[in-house]
Amino acid sequence: MPGRELSAISAEDQNIVIYLVNPYTHPSALVDLCAAFLSLCHAYAHSPDFQVSKNCEVVLQIIPIGFIASAASIIIPTQADYTKLALEVYERCAPGHQDTLPRSSPTQYTPSVALAQTPPKSIDFKLTSEPSPSLLQENSCLHIAYSQSLDDRWISAAWTDNLGNCQTSASYCLGTKHSSLRPFVEIAQEIWETTMEIIQARRVTWRLLFAKSGVMNHEEIDTWATLANQPSVVSIVLTLLTTSPTSSLTLHVTMPTLSSATFNPQAGSYTTPVSTPQPSTLSPDQFGNAASTPSNTNTNNTNAGTPNADVSTLEVDPDASLVDVTDETWGAILSHRMQNTHSVLEYQPALASGYLIKRTGSREEDPPITFAVNLIYTTPLVPPPGHGQGPPGQRSAVMGSGMNAGNHALLKEVLGLYRGLGNLARAKGVVDRFKGIEPWHVAASRKAAAVLGWLM
Repeated sequence: MPGRELSAISAEDQNIVIYLVNPYTHPSALVDLCAAFLSLCHAYAHSPDFQVSKNCEVVLQIIPIGFIASAASIIIPTQADYTKLALEVYERCAPGHQDTLPRSSPTQYTPSVALAQTPPKSIDFKLTSEPSPSLLQENSCLHIAYSQSLDDRWISAAWTDNLGNCQTSASYCLGTKHSSLRPFVEIAQEIWETTMEIIQARRVTWRLLFAKSGVMNHEEIDTWATLANQPSVVSIVLTLLTTSPTSSLTLHVTMPTLSSATFNPQAGSYTTPVSTPQPSTLSPDQFGNAASTPSNTNTNNTNAGTPNADVSTLEVDPDASLVDVTDETWGAILSHRMQNTHSVLEYQPALASGYLIKRTGSREEDPPITFAVNLIYTTPLVPPPGHGQGPPGQRSAVMGSGMNAGNHALLKEVLGLYRGLGNLARAKGVVDRFKGIEPWHVAASRKAAAVLGWLM
């Protein structure tokens, strides 16, 4: 039995990687291969020789047959293909042994690629009787994205921090075909439990940014707000967002038509057919006899200056840097608020709306791509002192203007974080290298839900 063969391995606290070669071209074959791997894991766990103390993790890696063999030619994968496979296997494997956490914990993750840590802009010093156990880790962000399949039977979620040092994903089945679906509250509770498992490692203030691909209805908003108000060992600031990879904003680049006069201003001016005589040259007389040319007594004045042969070597600017023009990304905050519903009869505007805009090529005529982000809900802010004074109408106007400015500032910060996570998604191959703009967690959850809804 294959499971018994695995249990006979004497290694402890190691990763056992199972490579399955997929000889089929239809995507539905992945379901059968994963089912076979799940049977192998069950046989390994229930074999007589299995020892829990080994603490080994079984990892699956599916390789297409075209990567290693072909009936018509010799397959020689490129170095980039080998590197991508190695990084993918590396991220699937659990890190070394730790006594405090199990190897299957979502926090047990070793990234192959991560963003660089930048120094904080400010440190939140406070006079308090209970100081923070980790002052530099205060206001840490955890991004959670979830997406639902078109048939509403699957929900996929992905977690990541700002740098990609902690990443995990999971999928939840709401029901099979022709059966009743589980309520969203149950799935949200499971997602919330995984989130709490990740953030409880540091007892600091956490900012949880939940993003959904598509519209977030009232039930989902109330569910997340209720879960955030539950007693917790850590302080939580909740923010709800919606994203859309197919935004309604489309930008077209039109190159201006340039005439030759733009580069040569004298091309369109009227000039005389011959050159104008110089003061030292005699003009022809009235009978057409040309005047004699004056002799040049100093030939040195007519010779052009010869450049110095001892030209110094170009000095390299120590502050110079190489810039990838295809990585240029801009953020746009709209003055109006987008709708958070598909209905034309309901008015449910977001708190703030904006776009990420990125170049798709190095040429000027390459059209940029956009990614819509809407701020739906955030933890209510306490109004500053003095804003509660005055008539009710004046108070609401002052608080409304302050809330709008705060929402725009929050959305601007989120767009900056999503820009970094978009670079991470492109580096890992989750999105296209040039035309991809989605952050890693949004793209991972959306693609997983789409595949499950199609194959399952």
